[in-house]
Amino acid sequence: MEFLGKIYNTVSQNLPGNPITREYDIHKQTGSAGPGLFWKVFLATKKSTKQEASVWMFDKKSLERFSKRDRELLLETVKRGVSNLTRLRHPKILSVVASLEESRESLAFATEPAIGSLANLLGCHDNLTSEAASSLGGFELFDVEIKYGLLQLTEALAFLHQSGKQLHGNFCPESIVVNRCGSWKLAGMDFCQSNTGSEQCPMFACHTWVESLPPQAQPRLNYLAPEAALSHECTSAADIFSLGQLFYTIYNRGRPLIESVADLSGYKRSVAALKGLRVSALSCVPETARDDVKLALNCDPTVRPDASQFGRIVFFEDSGVSALQFMDNLFQLDNLAKSQFYKGLAQISANLPMRVNLLRIIPQISEEFANPNMIPFVLPTILQISESASEAEFKELILPKLLPVFKLREPVQISMICVQNIKILIEKCPTDDTKNHILPILFRSLDQDFVELQELCLETLPTVAHMLDYNTVKNSVVSKLKTLITGQCSLKIKVSAFMCLGKLLENMDKWFVLDEVLPMLQKVQSREPAILMSVLGIYKVAFSHPKLGITKDILASRVLPHLVPLTVEASLNLTQFSAYMSLVQEMLRQVESEQRARLQQLHDLQQEQKTLQTRAGGQSQALVPATGSGQPSIMDSFMSGLGPMQQQRATNGSSGGGGGGSGRLALPSNVPTTAATPATPLSLEDKRRLAREQEAVDTMRSHGPLRPQANQQQQQMRAIEAPKDLTRSLMERNANSLMSSSSQQQPQQQQRAIGWHGQQTVAPPSGPAAAPPSFHIGGATAGNPFSFPAPQQQQQQQQSLNMAPLDNLFGGGGGGGGGGFVGGAARPSLNQLASSSSTAPPGFGGVRPQSAMMQQQQQPPPKPLSNQDLADLLG
Repeated sequence: MEFLGKIYNTVSQNLPGNPITREYDIHKQTGSAGPGLFWKVFLATKKSTKQEASVWMFDKKSLERFSKRDRELLLETVKRGVSNLTRLRHPKILSVVASLEESRESLAFATEPAIGSLANLLGCHDNLTSEAASSLGGFELFDVEIKYGLLQLTEALAFLHQSGKQLHGNFCPESIVVNRCGSWKLAGMDFCQSNTGSEQCPMFACHTWVESLPPQAQPRLNYLAPEAALSHECTSAADIFSLGQLFYTIYNRGRPLIESVADLSGYKRSVAALKGLRVSALSCVPETARDDVKLALNCDPTVRPDASQFGRIVFFEDSGVSALQFMDNLFQLDNLAKSQFYKGLAQISANLPMRVNLLRIIPQISEEFANPNMIPFVLPTILQISESASEAEFKELILPKLLPVFKLREPVQISMICVQNIKILIEKCPTDDTKNHILPILFRSLDQDFVELQELCLETLPTVAHMLDYNTVKNSVVSKLKTLITGQCSLKIKVSAFMCLGKLLENMDKWFVLDEVLPMLQKVQSREPAILMSVLGIYKVAFSHPKLGITKDILASRVLPHLVPLTVEASLNLTQFSAYMSLVQEMLRQVESEQRARLQQLHDLQQEQKTLQTRAGGQSQALVPATGSGQPSIMDSFMSGLGPMQQQRATNGSSGGGGGGSGRLALPSNVPTTAATPATPLSLEDKRRLAREQEAVDTMRSHGPLRPQANQQQQQMRAIEAPKDLTRSLMERNANSLMSSSSQQQPQQQQRAIGWHGQQTVAPPSGPAAAPPSFHIGGATAGNPFSFPAPQQQQQQQQSLNMAPLDNLFGGGGGGGGGGFVGGAARPSLNQLASSSSTAPPGFGGVRPQSAMMQQQQQPPPKPLSNQDLADLLG
């Protein structure tokens, strides 16, 4: 047997299956329906057109538990039901798109996309996979869905009874199919009966319910009218009884009023109890439908309402139900009637469940996208539903229908509605779709000549700027705004563009604003007050916003030179002028504050460096007299407090000594004259550097000044190696000759000679006759650390000389009245000069003037010139 089973499976897999599979790709199972829920409903796609559909499969293996007679009866029943369903065409009856196909193992046909039967939604999951059962397990019907579904069924029964002249015969949850849009469609025509009576009084033959036959081969007993189950003839009122039972079952959570499924005697007892049915027993049914349901369950068929009457009961008077019913009949209306309905649809859809909006409203009204003139009427409703939908629902059910609309330019109302709801679209759309479809709507709207659309776009952009990436704002949005601001467009659009740009600044970085936005403002040529105030507003935001700010250099070089001329525009009123001046003054204060702080810090650093240099040199900063003469000019007064003039006065005062002037004392340049504002605190590295410099200064001061050391031998060698000055030797020899001739005529006395290398001094005389100090170059002094000791042969005392003969040599005596002295004063004699010399301050050696008050070093006796010296001198 195992061998035969393997052969059977192999042949079954290689032989072609049901012919329906040649046309459709079958996917997962979604539900089950029909008598005994034998039919499996699968989601499918037609191979040629890629349209979605549902394929119904009947597996013949499921009948193996029945006898051959029963199997044949069941197969005949289901085939008859599909055949009857295929012939009926009505919006409220399930539409068959592919007729029944039979193979050795199955029956199959295709219908419009369907979820499953109403029995599945009420909790009956027979013949379902675990996945399909779990997906339908949490399904809950909304009140508007129930109302409109029952109304659809009454319309289907009315069509079947009045137009088709047929009796359904098995009106129960297994025979009602819910399609993908949530509409309830009548199916299960397995026990449908045709009229056997007259047109005015139709009658239908009934098969008496037999317990010996399988229940699946007969109508559902607990939904069957008493006359249909117990007699051989009935009217269309039998279906109304089943409709009343369906009312009760739906509102009683799937439990029917008559629970007998296959027990005919129990059914008869339940029917007998219905004769005394009270309204209180129907408490689960809405109050507005209780009386009508009780009337439909009456055992007397003549009392029951017909399908048309039942469809007009108060229970169905609901705005949502009316809207859904109106939409089902839209194809019969013209554009004017449709537009009137669509105007109020948005308000109605706000009160409908999201599932109804997504599965019923959106698919129905999106069909109007084929007519561009109707899009402005349906688009607001779709976008309103999109706002409440999740991102997954929007992406799957709404966005694919909207993408073709985003590309339309006409009518312009489409772009206006999209721009008004651009925030919703950006929030719901994926990033790629936003860049490819949503943002082009904004940019396209800015380029259109429709002023209202441009204004709306400029007002909307700032509200969605935080949803846009930075590159989009920088490269696309700002460039469009620049075109509007600097281009030829209306004043209203330019002002709106300025306002939009000002609101977008906080989404930009500082340097982009400084490099791109601010230079653009200087290109604006219009001087309208609205434009000028808009320019001021941009500067105000860029200057004041904590994220942005303008540097002092840009303020001083670019912003203020642009703003200051605008303050004197004649078009500005007092309030606008005050706003300009307020911002200009605020900018000036910032420039002053930042620049002053910077200069103060530099000044403090310079003072620290000078202080360190002063400590290292051991020199004291003394006050020096400031020079000046006469009344200072205005320019002098203005420049007196500035750095260059202070430095110049200090230089003049130090070089001029005690010359004439106002007598004011000027501080050295490194001493501040005003109280300095606190500088910025030094960093740790600056403090370490200052500490090292102070340590170096202290080390130098502790070791004292460096002095060159020279011993006697080195001095002699230096004297020998020094070149001989022939001119000096000749002058000394002539002077000695004159002095020797003069000494014969005057008594010998000690005179101080004019020395060229004198180093040793005597104590200067005291008293007012002392001459002012003069410069002394050369010679070693205790107070000069950079002096060098004089040669030893120059440290001797010399005798006083009579220098009267020299007066004739230099052109005049002491008593002459001529000479080269200023004011005609008599030239003093050399003896007078020698007697009036004073002590010179220590200096750096060399030739220096002598005074009579100073001690002179004695010159050595003159050395006579040799022949070689004379030859060198003359030759």
